Amino acid sequence: MNKWNELCYIVSTHQKKNTKENIFQGEIEDFLENLGWSRSQGEIITQLRVQMGSSTKKADIAIKSANSFQFVIELKRPKESVEKHKKQLISYMRQLKLRFGVLLGDKFQLYYDDTTEDGTEAQKVFEAAFTENNPETEELLSLLTKEQFGKDKLLVFAEKQLEKIQESEVMNEIQEYVEEQLSHLQDKLYKELQEEYDSKLVKKVFEHLNIAISTIAVEEVSLNNLDTTPVEKLPIEFVPNDLEAFKKLLLEKKVAKVEWYYNNGKVEYKTWKASRFKQESPLLGNVYSRPEAKNGKWKELGLAKVVYKID
Repeated sequence: MNKWNELCYIVSTHQKKNTKENIFQGEIEDFLENLGWSRSQGEIITQLRVQMGSSTKKADIAIKSANSFQFVIELKRPKESVEKHKKQLISYMRQLKLRFGVLLGDKFQLYYDDTTEDGTEAQKVFEAAFTENNPETEELLSLLTKEQFGKDKLLVFAEKQLEKIQESEVMNEIQEYVEEQLSHLQDKLYKELQEEYDSKLVKKVFEHLNIAISTIAVEEVSLNNLDTTPVEKLPIEFVPNDLEAFKKLLLEKKVAKVEWYYNNGKVEYKTWKASRFKQESPLLGNVYSRPEAKNGKWKELGLAKVVYKID
């Protein structure tokens, strides 16, 4: 039995029995040993105490190797939805300074935290229902084995998937704006046509008029055909360097200074007019979706870094 099918069997069995979480956890620990991690060598740590502000929480399972934590697992009973527990997992990842976390309950979810960016939050980069014979999830589990975990493939996958998610967030923002403008244009046309044509005829035409943009789905990165070339991002800095503080200022002022630093020492000054930037707008998604930051364009331009600054 392959590893994914084995995990599906464990989850299905406990789902039918509706067993307690601690019994389910015992079997997951056994499963982790099959992935090469060892209890006896202190690599599988259960109920790890994590300081969260003034209180202490317990992470269900933490994986440790070479004296450092590798990833954390938050478990829920297989009948329980994992969605409402993602903040707990993300908090553990942030406190333990981990790039990867797994949420396991009614679904299998992998979270990735680009810890090089202060103020960012881990994002879900993979999700699967517990359906047998899924080559994509089998490949992912192989990357969580002790033998494969330290290699680059999982990191490259997470980076590329995160890039797709950020692109999708920005596209949704653009789509909302376009739809809003189309609605205004439609109202304007309706009024103009009523001045020249019979209003009943105009109304009939508009009743059959459908102007809409279909939802754009996130394009997932395939693990089985993954280009393992590491993702090289344009180095971007923010002043102030706390992303939440920067975003708050950007929402207030709607403008930021942009400084392009070239490899030859040249500095070019620009302005980012962020009049449509909203609270829900993704800051990193916006800056990394700009032409100079995509597809290695910054290398062609000879850019060393870009600084976004709000005084």
